[in-house]
Amino acid sequence: MKYLITESQFNKAVFKYLDAQKFYSIEDRGDLYLWNSESSLGKEYPILSTHVRYNDAFVSPDLLTKISDFFSISLDDALLLVGKWFKYRYGFESLDSFYSNYDND
Repeated sequence: MKYLITESQFNKAVFKYLDAQKFYSIEDRGDLYLWNSESSLGKEYPILSTHVRYNDAFVSPDLLTKISDFFSISLDDALLLVGKWFKYRYGFESLDSFYSNYDND
């Protein structure tokens, strides 16, 4: 059986998935950093880090791969959705771009 869902319904599903992750966040001088958990703080790089000075944010390729695999979407689409979710959830509407280094792996 196949189901047709709208783009907004799909986006909501991805947003709910990201909300359920309960990321640990730290703000420093206007920038925001997200980790998978508080225990990963200092042991791993953040999965997302903003650079307000440059109006952009870096998204970990690990997070993008996780979303890409779970929802069967491209890494580029995962990056776009993470960007939309982050702007909405954390109120960083002024960020112009989100980038990652997944092509380098």
